[in-house]
Amino acid sequence: MLKDSEIKKVSKDDHPRKENVVSQPLNHQPIFNEPHLITESWYPVCPASTLKDSETRSFTLLQHRFVVWRGKSGKLYAMDSFCPHMGADLGNGNVIGENLQCYFHHWTFLPGGKCANHKEANNTSYPVEEKYGFIWIYPGATPSHSIPQPPGLLNQEVESLYLKKLKLYAHHHVMMAGGIDLQHFKSVHKVDIKFDYQVTEHEKHVHIWNLSGVLPTGSWLLNFTRWLTGGEFKYQALFAGGSIVSLTYGNDLKFRGRGFSLPTVSILWAGRPTSDGVSEVDIFIVQPKFKGVLAPLKKIASTLFSVILLAALRDDDTKAFPHMRFNIGLTTEGDKSVMDLVDRINLLTVSSWTKDSHEK
Repeated sequence: MLKDSEIKKVSKDDHPRKENVVSQPLNHQPIFNEPHLITESWYPVCPASTLKDSETRSFTLLQHRFVVWRGKSGKLYAMDSFCPHMGADLGNGNVIGENLQCYFHHWTFLPGGKCANHKEANNTSYPVEEKYGFIWIYPGATPSHSIPQPPGLLNQEVESLYLKKLKLYAHHHVMMAGGIDLQHFKSVHKVDIKFDYQVTEHEKHVHIWNLSGVLPTGSWLLNFTRWLTGGEFKYQALFAGGSIVSLTYGNDLKFRGRGFSLPTVSILWAGRPTSDGVSEVDIFIVQPKFKGVLAPLKKIASTLFSVILLAALRDDDTKAFPHMRFNIGLTTEGDKSVMDLVDRINLLTVSSWTKDSHEK
């Protein structure tokens, strides 16, 4: 097994895809774990505070450049970044009212992408929203789903804390699969739980895994958790559009199985593929909006608990990912949950930003 110091030195790129191509050929999927593709979903762009009113900036997602700007009103807009006149980057332009003016020759574009100077010179616009303190973009015409809240906090007033951006050792679909890989709880986390799971559709391209099982006896931590929860353990995993996964631990759990409700932990990861063949994820802790005199203390306790749990799970899982290419081969009944996710991701819509633009 690699030591922690060795794990940190492993290259975070797609080198495993290029290895053992004869003796262990890579089995490609239509969409799942294919780093050259972007699905139609929501992707984080930048912290919302970094784009002020009447400012514009351009960004890239793989090899597609888009521009985001705030009008004088503070409203967000987005469209393709190159001016259809001579290709100047509109991220260098000027915001005039709600419109965006190219710096090079002052061609002006309305929020929907229409050019005020020449009717035939229009740019494609994209949905853009602000949530969790970030700006998000949808690389398609009309969103099939909203930017989701964690499964344990649906339809609730929430607040969030941004933790960090993390570069993965693999594609973000692999990280998603790890969240509902029921066999790895025993092999990686040393917790032998027999989970039952059910999948429900929340929105189009948004599915929730509801998982429950009985905690075994073992370490002092397992025994304490069994006593605290009455033996049952539940968590939910929400997957949205192939780019977002959010886990809620402890949803609907009661003290000793019948008392007061125990606190839950909800964490949201938003992934985006990179040109290195792996992915980056932005990590958010999402909490209910605490109210009342004790709200600050509840927020601190919830945040601390979330960070501890996230660190504990990540430390174990990280050891499995260096040099992994996640090549799906022989599967067993125990892989049913993972393969269910793979099948659903393979049915998503691929964005025109990457159609026919890359070679596998």
